[in-house]
Amino acid sequence: MIFLLAGVYNLGFAIWLLGWPHAVFDLFEIPQQWPTLLTQGVGIVIALFGAGYLYAAWRMKHAWPIILLGLGSKVVPPLAWIVLVSFGNWPVHTFFLILFDDLIWWVPFTRFLLSNSKLHGKE
Repeated sequence: MIFLLAGVYNLGFAIWLLGWPHAVFDLFEIPQQWPTLLTQGVGIVIALFGAGYLYAAWRMKHAWPIILLGLGSKVVPPLAWIVLVSFGNWPVHTFFLILFDDLIWWVPFTRFLLSNSKLHGKE
């Protein structure tokens, strides 16, 4: 169920970034600091991960590589957020974006990976 939710969330967020690339900046009152095309490129990557999470929900036995990549992709943005906030480029209230896009997925993704027998050398 968690990967289904992750897939739907990522696809929804991707559609938002692709269709309305300025909206996330407007919502959080952040001056857009990069080109619209870059924001849409991030949207495409998020959509690909969303499709991967939907596949993982459907094929749990084969999901661990997708979830491993997904967890890795959820570690970098919070680190970048810390840097952006530290230098005053983003306001602290953008934490909610990082919370829902990245941090909430750490525990279920990690639990899945730790419980997956492929990571323990078992078939």
